[in-house]
Amino acid sequence: MTSILDVPAQPGSTDRAESSAEVAQIAPDLEELAQLATALKQLGHVITPDPDWPNQWTSPCPLCIAQGNPDGTMGIFPWQGIEHAGSVAFWCNQHAMHAIGTALGLKTRLMGGVDLGRVEVKQILRALSERGLAYSFRPDSRNSTYDTFHVAQCPLCIKERRLAQDLEIYVDNLLEGDNDTFGHVFVDCDVREHSASILAELNVITRRSLGQDYGAVGWDDEGDQGEDWLIESIVERGQSALIYGPTGAKKSLFSQEQAFRLAKQGHRVLYLDHENQPAEVNKRRRAMEYPAAALSTLKYLSFPPVSALDTPEGAAQLHALVKAVRPDVIFLDTWSKFLNGDEASPSTHTAVYNLAIIPLRSQGITVIALDHSGKDLGRGPRGGSSKKDNVDVMWLQTVKSDGRIRLERKKTRTGRGPDLIELECLTGPLRHERIEQRRGDVLPPDVRACVAKLDELEVPPGWGRDKASPVLRANGFRIRNEALASAMRVRRERGNAPADTLDLSGTGGDRFEGE
Repeated sequence: MTSILDVPAQPGSTDRAESSAEVAQIAPDLEELAQLATALKQLGHVITPDPDWPNQWTSPCPLCIAQGNPDGTMGIFPWQGIEHAGSVAFWCNQHAMHAIGTALGLKTRLMGGVDLGRVEVKQILRALSERGLAYSFRPDSRNSTYDTFHVAQCPLCIKERRLAQDLEIYVDNLLEGDNDTFGHVFVDCDVREHSASILAELNVITRRSLGQDYGAVGWDDEGDQGEDWLIESIVERGQSALIYGPTGAKKSLFSQEQAFRLAKQGHRVLYLDHENQPAEVNKRRRAMEYPAAALSTLKYLSFPPVSALDTPEGAAQLHALVKAVRPDVIFLDTWSKFLNGDEASPSTHTAVYNLAIIPLRSQGITVIALDHSGKDLGRGPRGGSSKKDNVDVMWLQTVKSDGRIRLERKKTRTGRGPDLIELECLTGPLRHERIEQRRGDVLPPDVRACVAKLDELEVPPGWGRDKASPVLRANGFRIRNEALASAMRVRRERGNAPADTLDLSGTGGDRFEGE
């Protein structure tokens, strides 16, 4: 094999390379570069360093010369995309890389990407043929952009009895920048919403659709990008959230305020309400001083005719609404009103999640559901643990004796933000503002842990230390007598409400800006 030493070294200073915004940062695959140099050398051609750009080369294009154009030149550079990083790319204005590489007998990783794309095109054409749909190959003059370009009948246009639109099928062949779709198949219809659904209709899976339709994770070297709150410290963007509490806990009022605020900020909001009449919703909106003109991106549906979401019909109706509204966030008020099956059965909530919620989450839509608690607040929302299993974050909302609203986090997947938030309901306009948390009112960690364990074991709040201590020991939980006494006192004072502390997490908080 020819050594990379046969490829001329790069000229130019290090300073110039670092100052150029377009300098290739990923080194070339030396083996591929040596293969290219060998193939060109056998034809009497030499690779020459590009005088303007470090880490790039030029060479006569063998196909141009074979066609009688002695001035044809091709550029050579290492690929900068994540997929096939460093693979040697080469191009000219007249010929596609794959055609040049094939003529030279090369097999690079980039060429292999195009080969895989061609195989995927064949799978799509086979699926079209099985449905009796016509297609044809069209050589494209822009061969540096498209590969294996076909035009076909759109199955969705025909299914919907529309005037049939041309379906374009091609492999991305654009050698530009860090194009990470190079070698991948595109299927485009003039009816825009069809483009994202055609492969699923044909039951074909491609590398690109794995990411778009099946949630394949793209690897990110930049690490955690931090918090991305949709509702500050309560719900992050893209999460599935549950806010539950007893009747009269002002869950709808708080959620309506968030919906109005988000819409005013420009977010698209879909609110499905099976609790409040339009007149009451408008009354609250006016009290919060949100003008109608500011809420054009909020679609608020009061008692919408949507079937139960644990049925295929209801899930399809919800998805049709989502298709029409294209929301960033959906509120469901109240969760139990959207069910047909037994609320106490885990299968009911699993059906809702599988049929209705997962397709929304795959689109990055935030879902916030309101729900009622059971008689015992310590046991979570009504209907059992299956609701908790299918959400990213779960908050218990209650009203304290002083009228303040308390949100106590009962589950989180990310661990970001505080575990307890207190809000004060103010007027002029009607709004909720977060209460500054005082360090002196925070429960010690061992007392806080004991309260949580007693709740988990469903120890009655009225029990004394003599009864509670043996139960804790039997479950492997040990604590000082003084801390246990404090925990028992907290639980007696609160009754069925959550622990009356200002900060269960030991973290402070900023003011909550309702708008």
